[in-house]
Amino acid sequence: MNSMLWGNATHNMDEKGRVSLPSKFRKQLGLESGTELIICFGHEGCCLSIFTYDAFENFITDLEDDDCEETRNAAMIIRNTADSEPLDGSGRLMIVPHLRAYGKLGKGEVVISGSTGYLQLWSKAEWDKIHVVDASQIVPFTCGRKKVRKEAKAE
Repeated sequence: MNSMLWGNATHNMDEKGRVSLPSKFRKQLGLESGTELIICFGHEGCCLSIFTYDAFENFITDLEDDDCEETRNAAMIIRNTADSEPLDGSGRLMIVPHLRAYGKLGKGEVVISGSTGYLQLWSKAEWDKIHVVDASQIVPFTCGRKKVRKEAKAE
């Protein structure tokens, strides 16, 4: 399995709460029909996170092993509100009502995006609020990283 997933795709959620996962993500994660996926509250805001079983177990274990009580409490909430659903033969995943409510998801457009080891599922409206591409915000960050690397090499 490739742990670095990149890009995003806009798909539609149907009236039953099913959304098709992009084929490139299914391929990268090695997903087949019947594969159980874990859907849970996202920790990046009001989105959902979609994990393979092993990735979810690693994610929750890391949070539960943290020294910070708030992090351990967050792990408990995420674990206790998570759901497990199989990928159907059409590559769709069912999102249960309480998770759709948390993610502000309804019938219509959603965005599935890659992350490190898991997928994120956003309502298109929430995605558009947060993911505004502004090169002026990206360029200083990337230029700063080059400077830090040059300084580190010089030492």
